Formats: sequence, C-alpha cells, structure tokens
Amino acid sequence: VVKPRHEILRMWRQFLLLLVWYCLFSDISGAKSAGKESAEELSPAKLAKYVQCASCMEMGENLHRLASNLLSEKGGRKKMGEEPLLELLEDVCEPGSENGEWINSLDIAGTRGLLRLEKKPRPGKCGKECKAVVKVCEDTRLQAGESDIAEKLYRGHYTASAKDFASALCNKMTDSCKQPAKELKKKRADEPFQPVDPKTWEAQKMQKKMQGMGMKGQLYDREEMQRMAGLGGDAPEEEDAGERHDGGDGRKSEDKKRWERSAYWWEKLLSDWLEAALAALRRVAAAIAAALQP
Repeated sequence: VVKPRHEILRMWRQFLLLLVWYCLFSDISGAKSAGKESAEELSPAKLAKYVQCASCMEMGENLHRLASNLLSEKGGRKKMGEEPLLELLEDVCEPGSENGEWINSLDIAGTRGLLRLEKKPRPGKCGKECKAVVKVCEDTRLQAGESDIAEKLYRGHYTASAKDFASALCNKMTDSCKQPAKELKKKRADEPFQPVDPKTWEAQKMQKKMQGMGMKGQLYDREEMQRMAGLGGDAPEEEDAGERHDGGDGRKSEDKKRWERSAYWWEKLLSDWLEAALAALRRVAAAIAAALQP
C-alpha cells in the first residue's frame, strides 16, 4: 500500500534532518576512534605468504586423495596410465571445479600472528582468502612441475599416506615448508566465509564442467530468474471491458493505465526506500550517540 503524499513528505524531512545530524557528528565519532588500530586489507598475493606451507600441505593431501580415487576407478596403474593424472593436475588449483573444490572449503582464520587454515563443512564463495590458497597451489604446481608430480603419483613415490605425499611435495619437491611460517605483525581484515547452498554449488560445478568441454552456459540463481521474469506482483488494476474495444480511445486508455501503474510502483518504491533509509539512519545515529558517551 502506497503511503499518502503528506506522509512521504514528512518522511523526507525526517530523512534530511537525520542525514544532516549524521554528517555533523560522524566526524566527532571518527575522531574518537582514530586512535584505534585499523585492520589492513591484504591482497591474495600478500596473504598467500602467511599460509604458504599450510596451503601446500592441503594441496598435497587432496592430490593424494584424488589420485587414489582415480586409481580405483581405472583399475590400477597399468590400465590408467599417467594421462588422467596430468588432467587432474590441470584443474586441481581451479576453485569450483571437480578437482579444485577442496579450495572452496578452506577458510583462513586469525587476524595477526600465525594464521591457520580451517576446513568448513560446506564449500563457500571464492574471495581474497580463497584466491590466496589458489596462488600457493599454482606456485607449488609450477615449482614442482606437473609431469614430475604426476610421475610421483603414478609410480607410488611418497604415497604411503596423504601426509607423506604432502610432506614430500612441500619439503622435497618445493620449498613451500622449508622456512618457518611467517607471523603477521599488523592486524588484518578478516574476510567472512560465505557458504554456498548445496543445489547452487552443484549447478555451478556443472557449469564449470560444461565450460571445460567447450560448451557455453549461463547460470542464474533463483532471485535473478525472478527478476528477469518480472515476478513480484502488480498494482491493483481496474478494467473496463468496453474500453478495450473502442479503437483509438481504448488504446489511449490502456496507455494511461500503464502510465498510472508505473507511477504507482515508482511511488511505492520511493516510499519503501525512504522507510528503509530512515531506519538505517536511526540505527547509525544511535550507534554514534553511544560512541560519544563517556
């Protein structure tokens, strides 16, 4: 229901007053918090240095697991050959792929000192922390060499256990774990882990697989599909059946109704937006007032 115009004007006045109040006093609140330490945003390349060994070990253990699954599926080394292992290595560092989804389940925990990797029960979106693990994975693969890694897995070198292979990959084949883990001196901004809905995740994996096969595919989530379909309801509409058959007059009547519907929804959108903006500014004002208290 659209609010009366005088109510919308009253909300506009409240909004502008709260906005002026916020602009005047936010500087005071900012000055009080200026002495506090700000968290630094680290790029994936910088963040990778602090999780280099842990990420390499995760890569090694997952490579061992994936290679063992391949051996079981293909019926042993002789029947399989090295080619499937080389294909595995091609996308093991690709988040969201069949062989790279292990990356999406890792979260970098800690804001300073020694950072650590935590495994989550569900895969998540790939942000800066995920890309940091990707960088370590790609660097490890490049330094060790895909063919050498595939050969070790194929011939069973260092494959007594997943940890044995990971240790060999990160200490013998590369220098990922030869130096002690670096400690982060300044506080960093922690990126929240965002789990993905299981059905959406499976659809994204299917899209990745299709793209890998050279097939183009566009994935839309439920909200995007609803927006594209124009779902969400219409304004109340009153029709005069006679007007639809009056030639030019009927056409003008339809155009007028469409214009009125458009105006109705714009007015409703403005009303809803003002209401939400006022609520947000009230929360901000309350937070600033609390911060200004001694």
